[in-house]
Amino acid sequence: MQIWDPNPVIEKFQEHSFKESEAGPYFLGVVLMMAIASAFPDGETRPLDVMASVISVAITIWGMLYLKGINEGFGNQFLCKFFVFAWIVSIKLICIAVPVSIVMAIIAHDFTGKESMNSFAFVFSITFDVIQWIWIGSYIEKTHQLRPSNRPELEALS
Repeated sequence: MQIWDPNPVIEKFQEHSFKESEAGPYFLGVVLMMAIASAFPDGETRPLDVMASVISVAITIWGMLYLKGINEGFGNQFLCKFFVFAWIVSIKLICIAVPVSIVMAIIAHDFTGKESMNSFAFVFSITFDVIQWIWIGSYIEKTHQLRPSNRPELEALS
C-alpha cells in the first residue's frame, strides 16, 4: 500500500495489473480517516462527545474488518458490494432514524433535561452504527449463497 508516492500505483493502473483486492486497504484507510476526521470536536467538547468519537472510530474499524471477513477478503467485488449495500442500508436507516429522533426529542424535551437528550443521542448513534455494519454484512453474506442454475450442464457438475 502506497502512502505518499502514487507512481507505483499509477504504473499498475497503466499496465492494467492493479487487482481489486489491492484497493481494500486504501478503502479501509479512507473510511478510517473519515471516521477520525468526524471525531474532531466542533465547538464545546464534553466527555460524552470524546467517548462517542472514540467508540465511533472503534466501531468503524470493527465494521470494516467484519465485512472483510464475511466477504472473504477485499477481492470478490468487495467495493461494489459495499457501496451498493451501504447505500440501500443508509436509506433504510434514515427512514427509521427520522421518526425515532422525533419521538426521542419529544420525550427528552417533555420529561428530561438536555443532558439526558445527549445520552439518548449517544446510545442511538452507537446503536445505529453497529446495526449499519451488521445489516450491510447480512446482504454481503447473501451474495455468497448459490442460486439454482438455469443451466442444466452446471447442475450436473455439482
